[in-house]
Amino acid sequence: MGPKAVSAAAEAHHEWSTTRWEDRAGVFLRAADLLAGPWRQKLNAATMLGQSKTAFQAEIDSACEIIDFFRFAAHFTERIYGMQPLSERGVWNRAEYRALEGFIYAVTPFNFTAFGAI
Repeated sequence: MGPKAVSAAAEAHHEWSTTRWEDRAGVFLRAADLLAGPWRQKLNAATMLGQSKTAFQAEIDSACEIIDFFRFAAHFTERIYGMQPLSERGVWNRAEYRALEGFIYAVTPFNFTAFGAI
């Protein structure tokens, strides 16, 4: 990862971290819908060509995995934001969640498409 990637991540951080969680989850759900529908075969074909996987392996390792991951992330984000501490009468307790203060650099396996998409 070069300096351009670090700069791009830093520039995008503020806007993304101040975007409502519902809108951020919507991005992931839209991507999952596209990958489950019109982009699925292209994703599988790219995986087969780029990683010498069979159609069955590509379906599991790329399409199914990343679609499930995106939907899982949106679902559990909703659950996490919905959990609030109990409040007693006259007292309001609440939990607020905020984004990381930077970005995550991850070295993922070259032959596992789903991780590369994240």
